[in-house]
Amino acid sequence: MNAACMPKHKSEVETPALVIDLDAMERNMALMNNLLSDSATKLRPHSKTHKTPQVGLAQVAAGAVGVTCAKAGEAEAMVDGGVKDVLIASELVGRSKNLRAARLARRADLKVACESAQNVRELSAAALEAGTTVGAVIEADIGNRRCGVRTPEQAVELARAIVAARGLVFRGIMAYEGHCVFIQEVDKRRVEAEKALGALMAMVEAIRAAGIPVDIVSAGGTGTFMIAGHYPGITDIQAGSYILMDSRYASMEGIPFEQSLTLLSTVMSRPLRDLAVLDYGLKSITREFGVPGPAPAIRKDGTLNSYGLDGIEVLGVSEEHTRFGLQNPSRDLKVGDKVDIVPTHCCTTMNTHDIVYVVRGEEVRDVWRITGRGKFV
Repeated sequence: MNAACMPKHKSEVETPALVIDLDAMERNMALMNNLLSDSATKLRPHSKTHKTPQVGLAQVAAGAVGVTCAKAGEAEAMVDGGVKDVLIASELVGRSKNLRAARLARRADLKVACESAQNVRELSAAALEAGTTVGAVIEADIGNRRCGVRTPEQAVELARAIVAARGLVFRGIMAYEGHCVFIQEVDKRRVEAEKALGALMAMVEAIRAAGIPVDIVSAGGTGTFMIAGHYPGITDIQAGSYILMDSRYASMEGIPFEQSLTLLSTVMSRPLRDLAVLDYGLKSITREFGVPGPAPAIRKDGTLNSYGLDGIEVLGVSEEHTRFGLQNPSRDLKVGDKVDIVPTHCCTTMNTHDIVYVVRGEEVRDVWRITGRGKFV
């Protein structure tokens, strides 16, 4: 956005619009670093959450070893934005996607997940065609019932195939205990996550017993960072949502991060005393984890925020409108008033916008393009 056109104050932002509170985002980064400071485990945060190179660069500057991406398109956005260490945590199928990744290896330390001999063959062929060397990591399924090898024997066989493949360098193994991250109680989550991580380490030990060094052992999400981040042998964790947060993770026990991402919306109608209509809807915010509503009046650290609302019931969300039922709200809502909405899922909500406004307090400091938006190919 042209600097002359950029709003100077949050109240001037046209809505619906995504807003990142820089102070809160930086506190989240510092808190994650502090919580991992007594561990050898590093952070390789998942950029599928923010999809924005400026955030990825800030994470690396704060100590992350690199970023994780979901797709080749996200990896291209991160590398184009200046990030130099990228792990693509999904298998790439077909010549075109593998070739795109191989070409990225000219500009970054690139690693790509593999689960089969076919993945290895296609990535190797692409590396040779591009004239590059690509890092390869094995993806292991440790209970999420998605992609990945299932047994130590399969892991060893695949590791040997990668070592033998021209144009590839075996870097390690990764997994995601995604079936554990939303277990509400931390103690129950820990039991299940440690079972999963134990299965991952059994594969690591088998590969090493076969004489193959394992550099990277990557796992973990925002719901299990406190477990994977201190589990012996895990080298880095891929937590993503912690940087922005959403109401789904905020409802979980043991997740200490604060909301840095909100959707700014405007009251567009007050047709009845107990009804307000706002200008956000399903085209600007997602609802797979529940109905998104206004930010609460109290932050996690106990301090009052300037935009909190209580006494609001979200009656319905359509494409362009959301209806608020007003039951003695903590402040009156008038046409033109701005309201901060908390996403129920930050990752998919970021994917509905091209830009995000960056603020300190109420001052707009910058506008960042979400260059990884829509890069699901």
